[in-house]
Amino acid sequence: MNGTVKFWNDARRLGRVFGDNGQMYLALAGSVQPDGIGRRYLIDGEAVSFDDDRQSKTRTTRLAVNVTFDPREPLNVGEDYRERSAWW
Repeated sequence: MNGTVKFWNDARRLGRVFGDNGQMYLALAGSVQPDGIGRRYLIDGEAVSFDDDRQSKTRTTRLAVNVTFDPREPLNVGEDYRERSAWW
């Protein structure tokens, strides 16, 4: 499934992803597959692909697992990415 990152919290290492189907999913840092440089966090507005964990049916959100960075849309590397990568 494809979607877009709407929110990512570095301190809590979690965020929200909205799927193309209109559903909201919770993404945890452990579910994010590292890219070529080992990045395991998401950036707001980034296109991602993920699987829906149908076992986790909470009241408001489902869990996104196997989250990968969508190669169809290249990430616009801006100041936000440079600042974050400096800490890693």
